This record gives sequence, C-alpha cells and structure tokens, in this order.
Amino acid sequence: MNSQKSDLPTVKKQQKIPPPLLFLAGVVALKQMPIWGAFQLHWLWVIPPLLLAGILALGSLWRFWQARTTVSPMTPEKTSSLVTDGVYAWSRNPMYLSLLLVLLAYFLWLGNGLGIVVLATFVLALTHWQIKAEESALLALFGEEYAQYCNRVWRWI
Repeated sequence: MNSQKSDLPTVKKQQKIPPPLLFLAGVVALKQMPIWGAFQLHWLWVIPPLLLAGILALGSLWRFWQARTTVSPMTPEKTSSLVTDGVYAWSRNPMYLSLLLVLLAYFLWLGNGLGIVVLATFVLALTHWQIKAEESALLALFGEEYAQYCNRVWRWI
C-alpha cells in the first residue's frame, strides 16, 4: 500500500483544473455565449435537475462523512475508504453529476440551444482533467475492489 501511495503525487499532477472552476467557467460560458437556437420553456423545467443535483450532492457528502473519508478531489492520497453504496451505487461521480445538472438547469433557464456545447465540453473536460486522474489514484489505492466497482457502476450515470 505504501508503494501505491508514493505513486499518487504523479497522478495528482495530472489534475489541471479544479472542478469548481470548470463549473464556474461553464456558468460564465452559458451566460456570455451568443444566442443560437433559442427556445423557451416554462420555468418549472429547471426544478427537476436542481432537485436531483441537490439530492446527489447531499447524498455524496453524507456517504463520505459516514465513511470518514475526504471529499476533496485534489487530495486522492487522503482517501481512506472506497464508497460504493448510496448514490455511489448509481454513479461513480455523483458530485460531478450534480454540477452538470445545475448547468443543465441554467441552460434550460437561458433557453440558448448553443448551450448544449457548454454541457458537452464540461463533461469532456471534467472527465479528461479530473475524473481519469482520480480513477487512477483510486485504482492504485483499492486495486481489484475499485476495478470491480468500475465494472458495475457507470462513470457518470
């Protein structure tokens, strides 16, 4: 286990942009981008993604607190246990999924069809710059247990 932890700083260096900054960049991009393919929905359409985002975020934090492990994506070496139940039984990244759902709600609120590009870019950027590095760190820490979890549960949904 100690040799695995010594590999983690290398994995940590792969992380380029913290998830909250990617999220804020998505919010700014949605607001500032030119309007193309405008649509108008009733404001109630934003409620389901926001509710689901809240459930996922709170469920994630609750499970991490119960497991007494870190919620920080920037310090994978401090992960003390693998959480695979609760909201983590449906998604390996429910916190990131909650950020995507908030962006989706904002996209629906603004009604700019071009915003779908921002949502797709958010998913690709977060997967490339954050999730893959976390997955490498978790695989190094938890080995076969994490590999089996990855086979059972999808990365996003």
